[in-house]
Amino acid sequence: MIESVKSILDPKKPVYTTWGLALISTTIIAKFALGYWTEKRGDTLQSNALIASGKDSRMDSLVPLSTVVSALLFIFFKIHLSGWLGLIISFLIIKSGIEILNDSISKLLGERVSATLSKQIKETIAQIPGVKGVYDLVLSNYGPNTIIGSVHIEVNDTMSMNELDTLERNIANQVYERSNIFLTGIGLYTKNTENTFVQSIQTKIRQKIEQDPLIKNMHGFYIDPSKKKIQFDVVLDFKEKDANKKRNEISKQVKTLFPDYFINVTIDREISD
Repeated sequence: MIESVKSILDPKKPVYTTWGLALISTTIIAKFALGYWTEKRGDTLQSNALIASGKDSRMDSLVPLSTVVSALLFIFFKIHLSGWLGLIISFLIIKSGIEILNDSISKLLGERVSATLSKQIKETIAQIPGVKGVYDLVLSNYGPNTIIGSVHIEVNDTMSMNELDTLERNIANQVYERSNIFLTGIGLYTKNTENTFVQSIQTKIRQKIEQDPLIKNMHGFYIDPSKKKIQFDVVLDFKEKDANKKRNEISKQVKTLFPDYFINVTIDREISD
């Protein structure tokens, strides 16, 4: 950039030779081909260092390209634009460097997983007998082929400990076999199955709160009739910024329906979608 500005402010008549331009043209092809191949290998190996090196090499090919373009413009049209072309290319190189830096920092800090992968894992778990719902999937990426996660599942409240243990092992094994992901934690939500009164309460609450467009779903619903306690989780859209305010609104809405019950609402964010 500095040399380009100097050339613009104090232009000098350039001198080009056929052999020099031929050598520069060869450099352009070699640098671009090497950069393209290196970047593709980086994608295959999931190596950020190789991807960045490939992009850097491809951007380097722009510098000799500007020299050839400037030479052709000067030879055929007597137009001297090498300084301006160099200035433009310097901005492109800076832009590419910033993008590479942002991408690397983003991966170091942690990124959301793809919606496709999240959907695949949830579908795998949901198809396993005994699972009534899949929620709160959280995945942490620790590098290529090293993703660790946790999830909550909804099960019938009549399942025994032996059945739950078998179910959890089955889920962990199938997710690893199909997606190569380690599930280090599987939490449980129990579902009332034998009490029609409880089921009717759940239906009324669901119909009431899911009218709100910022509420994505309700899960983990459980009622303890003896203690008159209702508890459930609500997944909010990221557009809702004030989770505490929304929790209070939901609690008041449910309290109007069932004033004798203690209402315990937990707010979730579906970060895996």
